[in-house]
Amino acid sequence: MNSTKNKRGLGWSVGLLLTAAAALAAGFPACAPQDLDAAGVVARCAEAMGGFDRIENVQTMRFEYFLPDHGPNGMTSSAEIARPNLMRFPNNDLVYDGRRACFLLGSNGEGKQEFLDEGELTHFETEPALYFPAFFDRPADLLGKTLFRGIEVYHLVVALPRGVEMNYYLDAKTFLPVMAVGRFEFMGKAGEWSRELSDYRMVDGFLVAHAYTYPARKGGTETAKVIKVEINTVDKTAFVIPDGGGAR
Repeated sequence: MNSTKNKRGLGWSVGLLLTAAAALAAGFPACAPQDLDAAGVVARCAEAMGGFDRIENVQTMRFEYFLPDHGPNGMTSSAEIARPNLMRFPNNDLVYDGRRACFLLGSNGEGKQEFLDEGELTHFETEPALYFPAFFDRPADLLGKTLFRGIEVYHLVVALPRGVEMNYYLDAKTFLPVMAVGRFEFMGKAGEWSRELSDYRMVDGFLVAHAYTYPARKGGTETAKVIKVEINTVDKTAFVIPDGGGAR
């Protein structure tokens, strides 16, 4: 999610996602028969990304990234996740605890907790699964093979809470995810949120994409550059919404 101090920023962000959905629909031909089952593809991906033991050790992640179209000189922001579906945006004290999303100090920083509408929460189920493959935490179905930008890919589908469907496209040679697409309903409208994933680098024994596409503010797409990734540096209490108002 692109950080903003104004709750209305959620609206334009997802509005761009809804606009971009049609462009994705024609991007993948029909799936061809596969030579592995879902468990086999997940196992090969785990091996490529550092191994199941290392992946199991990853509990929280912090991402610092640069968005080139935010402001005249771009903007650096950050996001934190905890497996399987918790999310926190430190820049605006916005937390999703798996049930609720709340600006801990208000959407404009006035100091009073502000909870988001139920219809907006599919957004928060989707985003952690864009950062960390949901098929390491939840069952996946394999729809087969298809082509993405001329390369053969495996297509995995994972069902998330709130009716979110995550689609992952894994390079059939490297077994690394090259595209993640979340399909969901947002405020009564069908939406899609996609990221092309690239520039994989090792972080504490775990391979992490350091570049991903997102819907640009002026249309089309831009590429976010991940500046820093931290693993298990964020305490899970950071994803708790305090009772009685305010932040921790």
